[in-house]
This record gives sequence, structure tokens and C-alpha cells, in this order.
Amino acid sequence: MNFAQQNAGEGPGLLRGLFGSLWVRKVYLFIGVLGFKSLAPQLPVGLSRYAAANPPEFL
Repeated sequence: MNFAQQNAGEGPGLLRGLFGSLWVRKVYLFIGVLGFKSLAPQLPVGLSRYAAANPPEFL
């Protein structure tokens, strides 16, 4: 039933789903870039603290 519904609405629904997922991906990318820019100055400090607390056994 689900497969038939997908095939029935293959025209504009497919395009809408594609552009919707692309738009959602762009929003997540934008939020990720903003979060990374705000966290980037603290990243070396956090990594050094994490390495000090957890010695790297995998190296």
C-alpha cells in the first residue's frame, strides 16, 4: 500500500520531497556552520582536556 502511494504521487510530490530534503540539509548545514564557528575557539582546549582525561590507547 505504501509502495502504491509512492508510485501514485511520483510527479510533483517527488520534486517537493527532493527540494524539501535539500532545504532541510541546507538549514542543518547552516546551523552546523554557525555552531562550529562559535565552538571553534574552544575546540583545542576541549580536545586537550579530553586527551588529558582519556589517554589515547588507540594510537
